[in-house]
Amino acid sequence: MAEVEESIEVNAPLQTVYNQWTQFEEFPRFMEGVESVRQLDDTRLHWVAEIGGRRREWDAEITFQEPDRRVAWRAVDGKYNSGEVTFEPLAPDRTRIFVSMVYDAEGIIEKVGSAVGADDRRVKGDLERFKRLVEERGIETGSWRGKVHEGDVQSERGRGQEDAFDADDRAMPDTGGRSEAVDSAGTGADDEQAPLLAPRDAEDLRQRWQSVQMRFVDEPREMVGEADDLVDELMQRLMAGFNERRSLLSQRWEEGEQASTEELRVALTRYRSFFNRLLST
Repeated sequence: MAEVEESIEVNAPLQTVYNQWTQFEEFPRFMEGVESVRQLDDTRLHWVAEIGGRRREWDAEITFQEPDRRVAWRAVDGKYNSGEVTFEPLAPDRTRIFVSMVYDAEGIIEKVGSAVGADDRRVKGDLERFKRLVEERGIETGSWRGKVHEGDVQSERGRGQEDAFDADDRAMPDTGGRSEAVDSAGTGADDEQAPLLAPRDAEDLRQRWQSVQMRFVDEPREMVGEADDLVDELMQRLMAGFNERRSLLSQRWEEGEQASTEELRVALTRYRSFFNRLLST
């Protein structure tokens, strides 16, 4: 088995550095010999790379991932390799990355390369290109903040938001065991949680935002202007969506004396859901 350990300091905040590293499909932009990395799901990656003059393909799995601290992996087929990357904040705008890898060197070319330190230099070069990528761009191209522990994927909701929901639930009147999912009109409570943007519109905005980030290095001033325009467009669309949702809510209780106490209770429940959603946006 061969081992490689390298580290580098990046002049960027910890979260920015970590977030950029989670964009695995962008690894070919700074990793020498890597042709492509395709993310199959939250924990599985398919790699295509040239190693020792030979084109190889293999699948790897993320075994451990903790935001802003550590990412670990291992190959699940092909030549054995495993490793981890850790992230350490040195200052508000400075982060150390430490890479540790263990792999099976096959053939005379790979074994000689490992013996003379070629692999160490290759990883060192990868880290230097990653550092340059992050520092020149200044912002990450995306992020994934979930946790992984031995293949178990965990997604977290902010504790403050969860506590706010719990407090609201305790403050609401007892419903006598009746589910709040259906009101007197038979309408589900999930409509307040429905996306305010159509999936196609949201995806279009995401792609345009990613384009802005990718072009920032070459056209920084123009891209900041486009970012401002995108944020303004998104705010206008969200405002229209919120206003439409509020209008639907008000129509359910503005019936004067015709609205029963139960209908008003349901209306208050829906307003609470909508209010918490606005607070967490």
